[in-house]
Amino acid sequence: MKGRSRSAFFRMGKNLKNIPFNERLIVAFDMESVEEALEAWANIRSDAVWVKIGFHLISDPDAETLIGAIKRDGGKILSDLKSIRTFPALEQNVRRMERLGVDALSIHYAREVLAMARTYAVASSVVTPILLTSMSREDIERDTGTAVDALVVDRARTAITEQNFTGVITSGQELKLIREELGYDFVAIVPGIRDDELAFRSADDQKRTVSLESAFTNGADYVLIGRPITSSDNPGNVVRAIQKRIEKILV
Repeated sequence: MKGRSRSAFFRMGKNLKNIPFNERLIVAFDMESVEEALEAWANIRSDAVWVKIGFHLISDPDAETLIGAIKRDGGKILSDLKSIRTFPALEQNVRRMERLGVDALSIHYAREVLAMARTYAVASSVVTPILLTSMSREDIERDTGTAVDALVVDRARTAITEQNFTGVITSGQELKLIREELGYDFVAIVPGIRDDELAFRSADDQKRTVSLESAFTNGADYVLIGRPITSSDNPGNVVRAIQKRIEKILV
């Protein structure tokens, strides 16, 4: 297997404790405006390190202001480009994000898109969501005609071994199997974190969810959590509580 590009994510083996606890949480910013995102960052910047910026924010003319504010405060940014499917737009946005100093990119899963993204991304870590957690196992198997377990392993293998991606974004429900099949020489980011302490009060589109404890037990390096933090009355307190829970799980 070819060596992967320089990674903004900490390298890891089966011993996951070499990643600082406060860096294991990635806060998802999927709000509508840069102004909202700047306010959200102001509420968590003392504690959070990683932020995922949704494509709606990336497309905003003031995106550079948001990225600059996060970088000046020492934050790290995962830029969500998974909705881009055409090569010219992909190249334009990858190069733009790298010019702005984004640390990592999330790219749509399709073999041809992964291959092109790998040629465009020079300085950034690159990950791909192999199956969205907003889809149930039943929906996936009906739509693809393939068992979920076989599908996630095949897609993870393609991204990691064929395209030399830094890692994958995947449900914690399937991560244990992926680790058993492919090992630990890649980054695994788990979204869809829901439990008694991270319940989301409004309508929730997450289907294949796991608890914070299960995510790390199954092999997560990072967890990606959005609305349970950004929609809370005190996002900073929620970030700190999650970080303390992560430390307790992994110590």
